[in-house]
Amino acid sequence: MGLRADLKNAVRTVVSLFAFMLWLMMVFAGLASTTTKSQIPFFVGWILLAVALLISYLTMQQWIKALPGLLGYGVLNGIIMMSTGHLVNNSSHPVPLSESTVMTIFAAGSAVFASKIASRQLTRVDRAALVGVVLSVLLGIANDNYTVWCFVCVFGLLGIAANWHRVERR
Repeated sequence: MGLRADLKNAVRTVVSLFAFMLWLMMVFAGLASTTTKSQIPFFVGWILLAVALLISYLTMQQWIKALPGLLGYGVLNGIIMMSTGHLVNNSSHPVPLSESTVMTIFAAGSAVFASKIASRQLTRVDRAALVGVVLSVLLGIANDNYTVWCFVCVFGLLGIAANWHRVERR
């Protein structure tokens, strides 16, 4: 039974990674279509983004478990940006110290809030906040001018979701 269970887990992991890659390609194709001149028609880009948002909504209970780690990776990238003064993967794109510091702090706080949310069954407030998180991340990817504000929005949305049960009890 041990080998069969290991094989089953390996296949499940590969299928999940493949599905995530397809979702990511759909998101980037949708963003490219809606924000730049692309071979894909504009309305198709919006349809791709809507389908991607629906998929992320339906699979939230699974991917919320990875969100604290992804945000932790964002903290690491922020520390590297603070020390180098440019994007991690693009040295020709400078990032002011103030922006990289703000992004790092808000990514760290968001990781803490996301870990609180990931350890429980998602509520309606959690799901609404996570839809906002996905939209904020997509906006930050689409337009560099909004990246810092997107980190602030993610922090606020996750903070509300992580602490909403305290407000409900009162």
